[in-house]
Amino acid sequence: MEKHSLVRACKVLIILPYFTLCFFSCVNSVSEDNPDSGSVPITLSTSIQTRVLDNKFEDNDLIGVFLLSSNQAFSSDRHLDNVSFSPKTGAPASGKAVYYPKWSDTYSLYSYYPYMQNGVAPGFNKMTVSVSTDQQSDESFSHSDFLMAKAENIKPSNESVSLDHRHKLSLLNIVIQPGDGTSAAELLALNPVVSVSNVYTQCDYDFDAGSVSNLSNKQNITLHGNWSVSGGKLIGKSAILIPQSITKGTALLDMIIDGQNFTCRLDDDFDLLSKKKNTLTIPCSKNNVGGLKISITDWEGGSGGTASMDLSDKGIVVSSLIFDKSNVYTVYDGNMAVAQICKEYLLSDNINTAAIVAYPISKNVTDLTKGTVLKLIGVDGNVNGGTVSWNKSTNKLTYIAGNQAAAQIVYMDNTYAFSFSKPANPLNLSAVLDVLTDVRGDETVKYPIVKIGTQYWMADNLATSKYTDGTSMITKGQLNQNESSPACLITIDTTPHSYFYNAVAVNSGKLIPSGWKMPNESEWNLLSDYIGGSVSKLKAGTWTSGSLSVLNSTGFNGYPIGYVSPGSVDKTVGVYLNKLYAAAYWRVSSLSQAEKGVVLWNASDSFIINPLHDGMDGYSIRCIKQ
Repeated sequence: MEKHSLVRACKVLIILPYFTLCFFSCVNSVSEDNPDSGSVPITLSTSIQTRVLDNKFEDNDLIGVFLLSSNQAFSSDRHLDNVSFSPKTGAPASGKAVYYPKWSDTYSLYSYYPYMQNGVAPGFNKMTVSVSTDQQSDESFSHSDFLMAKAENIKPSNESVSLDHRHKLSLLNIVIQPGDGTSAAELLALNPVVSVSNVYTQCDYDFDAGSVSNLSNKQNITLHGNWSVSGGKLIGKSAILIPQSITKGTALLDMIIDGQNFTCRLDDDFDLLSKKKNTLTIPCSKNNVGGLKISITDWEGGSGGTASMDLSDKGIVVSSLIFDKSNVYTVYDGNMAVAQICKEYLLSDNINTAAIVAYPISKNVTDLTKGTVLKLIGVDGNVNGGTVSWNKSTNKLTYIAGNQAAAQIVYMDNTYAFSFSKPANPLNLSAVLDVLTDVRGDETVKYPIVKIGTQYWMADNLATSKYTDGTSMITKGQLNQNESSPACLITIDTTPHSYFYNAVAVNSGKLIPSGWKMPNESEWNLLSDYIGGSVSKLKAGTWTSGSLSVLNSTGFNGYPIGYVSPGSVDKTVGVYLNKLYAAAYWRVSSLSQAEKGVVLWNASDSFIINPLHDGMDGYSIRCIKQ
């Protein structure tokens, strides 16, 4: 049997020595001189239903114990309030003995794992429970598990009280089944990276109701374990999750295989239930992901039903496209790119809104003259299905309105035409989020991409401390006219996006990722012309009070992080200026040399152009696709 078995039950006998009971309703309290303390010691015999690792407690594990009178709500006075015990030794962590109260009565005893110092506040019955977002280590995986036990109508006696700890969260196992001529050994060598996407990681556990509520803090979760081959499949990756309902169309898993990104989405609602073990089997090859199969059984043994969920019935579920990490998806038919789907800002004389638009791809070239509107964001009614055609030289849009409901699933037939209804011979499509992955030596940074008009921009500032050849940059806190000016990164502020580069670094020719470039005057003007000169459509985040509108309609994400420029006192020194008031980006000449600073200013709705100040300027860098 494998070392980290998840299905074998373990019985552990724990004899808790004598200890003094607490009669005060405060967390972690045990009174040493309690006059109501009796002479009967509390003895516990605990069993554990399938602890997630090794089926045993570790030396540093602790459980929390509560004791209160029978038929009282958990929020009432507790005689024993969140006292920690070592299940390995059977002794309280404090080493002090405790007893039942001296009067003859019946009690309820609660125990939980893992021990949490904050416990449950007096007068309340709920405990905040969370799972780790990074469950790779044994410790973080084990401590994400939440076990509960309860014994009722206990009469003080020398006999041990049996507490059967059971899971209150949900377990997710991942299985990868090779397909399309790919073997398990080949997939194992590729070491697929799988993570759970955008699920709740925190809740309140109600001790009276025995249920969870107040779900919060959506995060991605990194799985525990290592891949191994068993029965021709890859197994070994798991996560412990808060019980929750996941709606149809949600992207539940992200997978990276051989540098390609895949997303596994649900075609039906799916409940991650307390005490259940969910096994997701993903048929996949190096280049494709098939239908997602979900098997649901009792975590604690027994059997359950099986649900089959296809990724998208050969189409793309529009609601499953999550544009939080990039605004562009590439759609594949097998290995061939056949379409691009963008969340973008549409502006012309007859439209002014964000939309999700699909464009066909032929021979790796996106045809921007044949866009189909899948959904106008924030616009109700049968107004979708319109056409979008771009003039690349002028960056202008011709839009013809549609008369259909928003697309739920978009299909393509064997002529590569889009359809809102399933055609007779639909292509087997998969959508992959399109991000700029910039690898420089041991540093890897991923940038979101946004389409604005006919231009594709990085949707965040360049954030690297290395050149494209992997060598490290010189860093400085300010720039001085009187010293030689090495190419450098200026690190002044810890705010995200705060990477500033001087002109020498720009001119080095070793800053920009392959396939991208820095925008020149003409390209900045194309952007300005498309948005009607209103840079409020580029601004994001919190600007100083008194600023003009901050709309970020385009998804450009222009945050007011300031810039480096000559100081007001000493003009020969470049210093950090105008945080919350401005954002500034380099503009280059036709020869890709640093030329000017293009500034978003709080009190202006147009670009302001900064001159070059003898090497004392440090601006952010935004790149556009070549």
